[in-house]
Amino acid sequence: MSHQRQDPATITESLGRTSLQTLIDSRFYITASTSDTHRVLKIDRTDPTVLNVTEDATTYDSTELDLLLRMVQDGNKSQGGLEKVLEFQ
Repeated sequence: MSHQRQDPATITESLGRTSLQTLIDSRFYITASTSDTHRVLKIDRTDPTVLNVTEDATTYDSTELDLLLRMVQDGNKSQGGLEKVLEFQ
């Protein structure tokens, strides 16, 4: 996986497609993409009194992002897996 750091302002200005995916109703993954660059924001609400938000420092290509989401899906099948809730631009 690529470990490139980019200026957040540059990334935010150039994002084209965004999707929200959820595990049960307590963990969320927001993926933001340009044509060839993907970033992931993780939101954990397993404790309803705490909002835990983590920006993944890794910049993924399409193949790497698909692999990451498949691993999350496979690792959580017993709890319902990963579900795409929303995709927007």
